Amino acid sequence: MLTSLPLLLVLLSPQAPGRTPKDLAAFSLSGVVLENGKPVPGAEVLVRNRALPSYGGISFSSIKTVTRTVKTDPGGRFHLQVPPGRLYSVLARNGNSVSRIQDLVSPPDNNLRIELKPAKSLKGSFVYRGKAPKTKLAFYATRYPLAPEGVPYRFQGISDETGSFEIANVPPGNWDIQLAGGPLRMRKPFSLKPGAAPARIPLVRGIQLKGEVKSGGTYGKPVPAARIEVLGAALHSQTMSDLNGNFILDGLEYGPGATLLVEGKGFPKALIDLEPGLSPRDPAPQIHLQLRPGRRVQGRFIDRNKKPVSGIQIFFRGRMHPSGISFGDFTTLLTTDAEGKIDCSLLDPHTYYEVMAILPSGEVCPILDVPASQEGTTVNLGTLNVDGGRVHVRVKAPRESGDFDLEIRAYGPKESGLPDAYVKLAKGENGIWNSPSLPEGTYMILSISKKMGFARKVLQVLRNDKQPTDYNISLILSPPKRIYGVVVDPGNLPVVDREIRLVAGSADGQQGMSTRWSDLVLETIWEELFPAKKFPRQTKTGPKGEFSLWCFEGSGNYDLLVSGNTAPGQKEDMNDPASKSHRERGVLGRPLPLTVQMDM
Repeated sequence: MLTSLPLLLVLLSPQAPGRTPKDLAAFSLSGVVLENGKPVPGAEVLVRNRALPSYGGISFSSIKTVTRTVKTDPGGRFHLQVPPGRLYSVLARNGNSVSRIQDLVSPPDNNLRIELKPAKSLKGSFVYRGKAPKTKLAFYATRYPLAPEGVPYRFQGISDETGSFEIANVPPGNWDIQLAGGPLRMRKPFSLKPGAAPARIPLVRGIQLKGEVKSGGTYGKPVPAARIEVLGAALHSQTMSDLNGNFILDGLEYGPGATLLVEGKGFPKALIDLEPGLSPRDPAPQIHLQLRPGRRVQGRFIDRNKKPVSGIQIFFRGRMHPSGISFGDFTTLLTTDAEGKIDCSLLDPHTYYEVMAILPSGEVCPILDVPASQEGTTVNLGTLNVDGGRVHVRVKAPRESGDFDLEIRAYGPKESGLPDAYVKLAKGENGIWNSPSLPEGTYMILSISKKMGFARKVLQVLRNDKQPTDYNISLILSPPKRIYGVVVDPGNLPVVDREIRLVAGSADGQQGMSTRWSDLVLETIWEELFPAKKFPRQTKTGPKGEFSLWCFEGSGNYDLLVSGNTAPGQKEDMNDPASKSHRERGVLGRPLPLTVQMDM
């Protein structure tokens, strides 16, 4: 029987010894921890994010996390500051109770509600040929997030010699089991749930293959101290090459090849798929790895005062590779010198990279992209600014509106093709809301209040390499408006039982279909916050032609669209005026009640 502690992998950004850009105000993350509906004082709350902003990586370096902890107060509440623009997971525990892991795929919340439940264990046993393996086995239990940039959570354990294991106080969910090396391997991938009956995990004997790592070219030389990592669904292990570049891998599978991540000093990372069918009976070494020269990258980084920034981490995140292999593990981390410079040859020639700076607070500032290019070429980034691309928002509202809840989001960039992607803005001094440093592109800045509705502005964020550009905008909140009135014909007689709906002023023609990006984004969240059952945007005229609709963007531009007398699905008859729909333009600023006169 084994008790195991969670593997807390922490890599903190060092404090820069020289001049650094000004960090954005951190987000407040707060909430309450409850058990059986009652506040829990003294509970431990763990907030995690990836140490490096990898995208979908599964290697050891990609899944390292930074953990921040805080204790709840006598009322069960907690509060801590986290860097902006990152994704987090939140977990609470107290004695033998633990919460589920909350993935904050959207930005952090300031009113989290965390429920503790009695903790359960992961239990199982490894079985070799129906019997105990008679050796201790190291393994991992990992919970991988749904979002590519989400936060993985991992426990490390060791079974006893009978193969039995137990990991106590495991949060609910599916946990993938992977061996950490050795001569045995799992017959197939396996996952467990806490509290389930102990599972028997069948093992088979793996194969041992010998390999060598050399530099590329006709006269390749051995690469000593190269790290070789096996990335598999049932096996996650690593080893190092010796002085002659030789290494041994245990626990591999007959038939299918394995995927190796190889890191050698002075070379870019390489992901290599082994050929299927390798056998230990083949002449040794069976594995021949060649590390090719990388692209040289040079650059100088400055702050908004045009002073060099030293000790700042510059992260090259792989985003695209022509082979289609997992680019999340093609990452390179460099640190600027005393003059703010970087100079290395560690970029894979075939990978498209995003370049970003990681500030001492943990905030990530995107800078530019580096496309793939030829092997051996030099990428000169020139002088780049690690700051800028921030949006600062002042919100204006009528004095009589009083206090109201408010959240401001930056949706975009539009060019990413992800309509639901957004980051929250943090409220700073003097009531100004500040965004993290944003990548270049088109954004919709949207304020949301359940009392005051929406206000928005679309802007283009540009990243000036020499001089950082910030964007100062104002959003004007107007109270939600009930739009009511009557629909009449040319003779002022009521038009009854006609569909009437509120449409964006930019919607196309007589159909009223939204085509503008910001309108489409707004429609995805309108119904969630202001359901049509309570606040209709579409209705039918009554016996006296009367109607009543709601608009929650009081400062927006909206029209009314009244249907013609055609049957559902039937096209309008251009020769019959009564079949045509009617569009009443710009209704928000007009006196109420409205009289909408149709052309019939």
